[in-house]
Amino acid sequence: ALAPGGILLYSTCTYNPHENQQNLAWLAQTFNAQPIALNLDQAPGVQAVHHQNTVGYRFWPHKVKGEGFFIAALQKPGTWQPPAPANKKKRPKNALQVLNASQQALVQAWLKAPVPLTLVQTGGAPAGKPKKPVKNAGKASSPQWWAVPEQHLDFVQQVAGQLQVVQLGWAVAEPTAKGISPLPGLALSPWVNKAAFEYVDLPLENAWRYLRKEDPGLTLPKGWVLVGHQGLPLGWAKGLGHRANNYWPTPWRILKPLDQLQAAQRPAF
Repeated sequence: ALAPGGILLYSTCTYNPHENQQNLAWLAQTFNAQPIALNLDQAPGVQAVHHQNTVGYRFWPHKVKGEGFFIAALQKPGTWQPPAPANKKKRPKNALQVLNASQQALVQAWLKAPVPLTLVQTGGAPAGKPKKPVKNAGKASSPQWWAVPEQHLDFVQQVAGQLQVVQLGWAVAEPTAKGISPLPGLALSPWVNKAAFEYVDLPLENAWRYLRKEDPGLTLPKGWVLVGHQGLPLGWAKGLGHRANNYWPTPWRILKPLDQLQAAQRPAF
């Protein structure tokens, strides 16, 4: 609910007076909300619309950059009171677990970021405690390590303590009983440190096979290998000597064969 003194921004993707001006008038009358004039009178392509002591603004799509929209602002009566400061000693129920220094050191070299990062864990047992092997890696219950910009850690902690966070920061690794496995999101991150891994640049046909979650068709070095195409990392494979396991996520796989795509792109004469 909107707090006393709070400001409601009302915006639609239509210019219908029933959905815009009349709804604004109803809100103002029903909740005694006060319209707020925005400093947009001189903005090119923006038209102020007045109706029953309310004001809204039409952004015309042929005159502004974008698809156009309608927007207005209303303020709820009352005075806003800042919330009481949170008890820092009370740990939120779903707070993220910050990894200790030795754990962060295991994957710190995998990242090359322009800002300081903190590694946190989601899911699984508390960071630092042993966990049994996970059969279905990638499930919400599996522990995963994420990199969060240090300057945003407090905010991310607060959000994670109140809401179910689907994704935060950069996915880095998944700890298992057999070691630390890099996650797919790390390979696609601009902060991945290619120099920390064996990197193999795949020709187009082999890269396409990789993205279809097939055997890339090349002999790869043993261990975790970062594969890519034309210098751009794509994902992870694990070389086993005689073959390689493809760790491209199944939901992301490309279904269309390369020859079908190339045929569809040929110009018709």
